[in-house]
Amino acid sequence: APADALIATLTTAVQGPNGGTEEAAKGLWYLGEILYRGYRDLPADQVEEKVAALQSMEGIYTQAASLGYAEWAVASLWRLALAYGHIADVVEGTALPAGLSAAEAQQFRAAVKEQVTPLKARSDEAFKACLSRAESLEVFSAAVVGCRARTETAALPVPQPGTPTQPASLEDLRKKAERTLNAEALEALGLAYLDARQYGMAQLTLGRVTELQDTRASAHSALGLALLHMGDAMGAREAYGRAMDSDPTFGKARLNLAALRCRFGDVDGARRELAVLKDVASLGGNDVDGGWKACK
Repeated sequence: APADALIATLTTAVQGPNGGTEEAAKGLWYLGEILYRGYRDLPADQVEEKVAALQSMEGIYTQAASLGYAEWAVASLWRLALAYGHIADVVEGTALPAGLSAAEAQQFRAAVKEQVTPLKARSDEAFKACLSRAESLEVFSAAVVGCRARTETAALPVPQPGTPTQPASLEDLRKKAERTLNAEALEALGLAYLDARQYGMAQLTLGRVTELQDTRASAHSALGLALLHMGDAMGAREAYGRAMDSDPTFGKARLNLAALRCRFGDVDGARRELAVLKDVASLGGNDVDGGWKACK
């Protein structure tokens, strides 16, 4: 169905007194997705309709980006870059009209190229802006992967989950944690869950540790790794940041951040993090992401 009613509703909501929220930016971006799919589905010979759809979609994505939330600004640049590239391909693929002379055909191709070149340049600039914004604002999302690969679909480069295990020691640690309810015992249990690849339980347990002791860097760092395994890369970045805020010397958190940057293709950023660490070889364990090794 046409998205006109949804556009009107979201426009009213965003322009309201409480409209500048992250939920509004997300809502606008998903509205843009509806328009983007319709735009891509238009037949290639409907160039004027595609241009009109692009203009409408461009306004929605620009509005989503203007609300100031980094993740949705980067995602909007990703889609705009793809949209400009698509219209450039459509125009470039325009068939020669029948009956043209050789000279007229040459003129036609020159005119098409004149239209295509700036569209491709806009696409290229949007891709570059997407990556630049992602690195400066520390965004870790599928959109960043899509911008780097210049593809329409992208998967989060998170570790493979593996099969959960249930070691006998886990039950002993759980009983001890229930008996004492202190940060040390709960963290040991959370790390055991992490080692057993029970990431949901690791997240819950380590999250409880950070509630009890917010300055516990080791718990924040391990929580970040659990979140990453569950597909929440932005949550992982936040947890690593809290670990380093709590203890700037805690090397595992910085190593995990280097791994996160490396996973998302920010090789230079990963190497900057690694350069701070004096002895990477001494940092290991089930609370360390080995993804940094691809950027060493």
